[in-house]
Amino acid sequence: MKLWKAFVVCSALASGQAAFAQDTDISADSIRLDERAYISEVIGDWALQCLRTEDGGEEPCQMYQKLTDGNGTPVMEITVFKLQGRGIITAGASIVVPLETLLTSGLRMQIDSAPERRFDFAFCTEFGCYARLGLTAEDVAALKKGAVAALRIVPAAAPDQEVALDLSLRGFTASYAKVSTAR
Repeated sequence: MKLWKAFVVCSALASGQAAFAQDTDISADSIRLDERAYISEVIGDWALQCLRTEDGGEEPCQMYQKLTDGNGTPVMEITVFKLQGRGIITAGASIVVPLETLLTSGLRMQIDSAPERRFDFAFCTEFGCYARLGLTAEDVAALKKGAVAALRIVPAAAPDQEVALDLSLRGFTASYAKVSTAR
């Protein structure tokens, strides 16, 4: 449990320090991580971020994808991980957006043509604002079957506009099969 919390903190720090590129460039060289964290492999449009353990035991891993706008400006990062013992919630996701996001508008997500869902932001740090999503088995199944998840946020400086980005689900199923379970 202690190691998993360290991994979540390291990944949050890594996401704030990431060297952004096009959302399809998720090679190990394009993402700067904490010295214990590394990219074990890239599957489709997802990177598998893992954390070296001090005792050489099982290394916790999570899925990662970063999203940029049409100009290559970084806008969002998402990590996905499995959860155990959380009732109907079987997985979690953390989405980081820029500080100048209108938090009261929340984060909206639509997987393919399914109904859109809204998620609140939980907190902000100097790296960005975080939405924490609890995903049910049905949510995970939809992500596995889907092609794209449309994500939308509203800039605080332009509350009459929205920023829409497509989260690629290419490689989601294979990546998810390799993700560690947080206890």
